[in-house]
Amino acid sequence: METGGIATQIDAKFKVAVVDYRAPDAAKKFTDSLKTTGFAVLTNHPVSNELIQGVYAEWRDLMITLNEHAATAQLPPPPPDGSASASASASASASASASNLAEKYYRSQERQDGYFPMAVSETAKGAFVKDLKHYFQCYFPHGKYPREEASGDAQLLWSELIGLGPIPVLTLTQTLVRTLTLALTLASILTQTLVLILIVALTLALTLTPTPTRSGLP
Repeated sequence: METGGIATQIDAKFKVAVVDYRAPDAAKKFTDSLKTTGFAVLTNHPVSNELIQGVYAEWRDLMITLNEHAATAQLPPPPPDGSASASASASASASASASNLAEKYYRSQERQDGYFPMAVSETAKGAFVKDLKHYFQCYFPHGKYPREEASGDAQLLWSELIGLGPIPVLTLTQTLVRTLTLALTLASILTQTLVLILIVALTLALTLTPTPTRSGLP
């Protein structure tokens, strides 16, 4: 019972949220899920699914090639702490073979960009075992990027994802409410203007109307 209760708590705590991009509280739900689990699923967003799938397919093939090249690459051995020194990284970049992509795009210690083979993958905070992964870290619009081996679609996708934040997307109800509010505001201004015109006109009429005088007293 106790184990089941803990499992239930963990499942509830690490439940990845599915967030509708058009929802008024999308930003909060998305942020809360990232803070709790590190992940979130965003639906009904304007980013092209064709672009997303294309980038995944292109980089999947590239990462397979990089991993194959890493097996024969002349890379500096990682130090005991798992991080390559700046001099070793620079030396590897200087002697990189143009035909070996793992050498060509080997990570930069200074900028922390480029290809990170499994030998130098990171160790998660609080963990004692290094992550079993390899990755390519990009910092657009600068830094290492395999321009000769990949298209610019990854940078295009990055730009569109960054653009999701400040772009307000209104639902139909929100649009109607704002339109109605604007219409009522304009109607109120128009009514006040008409009332003011009538008051001014009446004031002028009373001012300009001559006062009748009596003449010929008996």
